[in-house]
Amino acid sequence: EKIFNARETLRIPKEELSKFKNERRIFNSFVCNTPPGKHHFVFELLNPLRKKYFREEGEISVPAFGRSRLQMSDILLAYRVEPTADDGGGNVRQGFRIIPNPAAVYYPDQPLFLYCEVYNLLPKGSSGVSYYEVENTVYKASRPNLLKRIFGAATRSVGFLNQYEVAGRDDVLIQTIDLSNLKPGEYILELKVEDLMTREKVFKKHHFEIKAP
Repeated sequence: EKIFNARETLRIPKEELSKFKNERRIFNSFVCNTPPGKHHFVFELLNPLRKKYFREEGEISVPAFGRSRLQMSDILLAYRVEPTADDGGGNVRQGFRIIPNPAAVYYPDQPLFLYCEVYNLLPKGSSGVSYYEVENTVYKASRPNLLKRIFGAATRSVGFLNQYEVAGRDDVLIQTIDLSNLKPGEYILELKVEDLMTREKVFKKHHFEIKAP
């Protein structure tokens, strides 16, 4: 059963053409409302001038979101996340413009931006204010060897802990990670959110890569 189908022609304005030639990428997105479950997607891209064709397909899992327990969206890695007054466009979410990094590849001089949303926090008393804690850790993607596992040698490269408060039950979480002290290689970003009222915890992970300059 087909849930969503869209076709769009992208045109690059002249004022954006030089930027596109330098960066070799352009961002666009579709908003698709899908029911929870596993779905198959197909994405096709055609450049009629150069007669180039690209096709990508795979599986996507959509979780069920309710209001009974602490939950968190997937982590979205980005080149930049910045406030905006625009209220439209697929790259704008909750008042922020997100320039995504779908390849999850960075250079050491590029900061890593992450965006995610936290749902169903429990406000403290009648104040309506929720309090939560976020632990952010970056690991090397390679597994530690047996000696490291036995003797507890540290495998964490970067880690920090922050506490937040928000009026209401939901919040937008935006963080920036400095990669300048990390060596090129593959890493895992782990995000742990804990509701300080209920002590509920949720975890999310995302792989990314740092390339040599």
